[in-house]
Amino acid sequence: LEYFFCGGKEIRGYVTLSKLRRFLNICSDKYEVCKSVLCYLPNLRNARKTIQYLSPEEVIRFKAAVFDKTNNLTYKDKAIAGFLLYTPMRNSDIISLTLDSFDLRNNTFSFIQEKTASAVTLPITINLGNLVYDYCTNEREDTGSNKLFLSNNPPYNPLGKGGIEWAVSKIMFIAGIRQNKGDRKGTHIFRHRGATTMAQNNVPAPVISAAMGHESPKS
Repeated sequence: LEYFFCGGKEIRGYVTLSKLRRFLNICSDKYEVCKSVLCYLPNLRNARKTIQYLSPEEVIRFKAAVFDKTNNLTYKDKAIAGFLLYTPMRNSDIISLTLDSFDLRNNTFSFIQEKTASAVTLPITINLGNLVYDYCTNEREDTGSNKLFLSNNPPYNPLGKGGIEWAVSKIMFIAGIRQNKGDRKGTHIFRHRGATTMAQNNVPAPVISAAMGHESPKS
């Protein structure tokens, strides 16, 4: 019980409990003690917190920061922001992009989702295309690497997830949004915005599902 509570305060929740319970159930066929431990697990509610999504005003200010030529954002920062603003991509899929991902003849780019292994093809919109073009022609080092996004300093390794999060945090600071303690700053809020924007514009569920890389429109 002390694993879940400290001084009467819950320190681990339902998600941890469910994973632990699943693990003990699997092991209980082989180890009798697992059945005993299961009896002592607490009953916790599956309560989800309200997620702080992007407001229309925040999107306007974020875009203004991205297209402002007077701030200290790099071309790479702005290109990363382009994928978040104009596609419903995950952080992990943005860093997986390569130069070969882009089909300029058809104005599309393709990738395999890390989470689902689903193949996704999305359009290169004008704004996104311009941001990526500016990064590739003005800032990206020609190192022989096929990865689209590279680190700023030698040996210019492929960018990691932390690089995406840092760029988003920097843009939000310049835009003056999400600066209070506890404000949600992760890239997933942009993915949610992409899905809801399509839904609000009456895009059919199967099309939204395909763009998101979901295996089922019910997702």
